[in-house]
Amino acid sequence: FPRIRRHTRYTLTQDGDNSVVMAVSAQSASAIFKEITIDPKNYPVLTWRWKVEGVLKRGDGRVKSGDDYAARVYVTFLSDASDAGLLAMMKRRLAKRIYGVDPPGRAINYIWANRIKKGASIPNAYTSEARMIAVESGASEAGKWISEEVDIYRDYKRLFGEEPPHVTGIAIMTDTDNTGETATAYYDDIVFMKR
Repeated sequence: FPRIRRHTRYTLTQDGDNSVVMAVSAQSASAIFKEITIDPKNYPVLTWRWKVEGVLKRGDGRVKSGDDYAARVYVTFLSDASDAGLLAMMKRRLAKRIYGVDPPGRAINYIWANRIKKGASIPNAYTSEARMIAVESGASEAGKWISEEVDIYRDYKRLFGEEPPHVTGIAIMTDTDNTGETATAYYDDIVFMKR
């Protein structure tokens, strides 16, 4: 994120015989993003493993000042530019000029929350194009590898009220720029599968 002064550090590290991604955030934010094209009707299930060393004390996704997470997995979807109003189209063109690629449309963020109840979904504090789902919440599972399985097809329909377009990317993100805290998380085995 060009406007954010400090970026989260992502490195490969060993966990026993397994290589995993370690994210360390200190009043910082950035993500690792992989462009992909997947039809969520054919591959609706997303699985991964993650571990956090703790949750953010001031983290609260309902407000911008608390919109930080020890761990999150983003799924981005193809934008339907024909549906966008003039202002939205101008913003998208500007973003493409700055970043060199078309920005994603809608997104689902699967988060390890602090104050949001496990299983709850909320709007993103910054954009109406993203929704947050707390697949984990609180510190009771901190320090343990947790395996997750979500249905992105069903989640998209529930959150946005329509058929999902193609997936355009997957990202991992650990961020603490709004709360000013520190966080360490680990990510592994992110896989799209058939039902």
